Amino acid sequence: MGYKTMEHAVLIGTVKSKKQFEVNFSEKFYHIPEAVVPKNMLPVEYIALYLPAGTFGDEDGCIRYYGKISETKIVKRDEITSLPSKNPEMSYYKFEIEEWKKLEFPIIRECGGIYAKAFTSLEKLLSAKKLSDIVNTEYAVAKKIKQYGFNRKKLKKSK
Repeated sequence: MGYKTMEHAVLIGTVKSKKQFEVNFSEKFYHIPEAVVPKNMLPVEYIALYLPAGTFGDEDGCIRYYGKISETKIVKRDEITSLPSKNPEMSYYKFEIEEWKKLEFPIIRECGGIYAKAFTSLEKLLSAKKLSDIVNTEYAVAKKIKQYGFNRKKLKKSK
């Protein structure tokens, strides 16, 4: 099991609050619900942190940090004691990070963003300038179509 190429060696995970960022960064880990990570995308070697727009001031709407994973565990959410949880019995991946590194330049978002997670290669992560350089464009297009309320039934009826 696992990825067949290095194309998906990096999990880009969304950080939902300043508190989560501070804890993940200082304690050198990232966590995400087990249910949202497809098994065929594992293992991953790196985590990159996406800081969503409107949450972090100057640091928001971009990826600035990444780190190499030293260990991956599946834990119950209540085992992550430094961050409170509404789902203590839910299973989470906890990725221990060797060291967080700051990208030379932040990877900015032009529009849209990452809801929970995305995957990319380390090469793309380190060379990207914009989020669209690394996030699957088919996914981004599908998300925009859904956002504006288009669907196949509507399109068929209009013909």
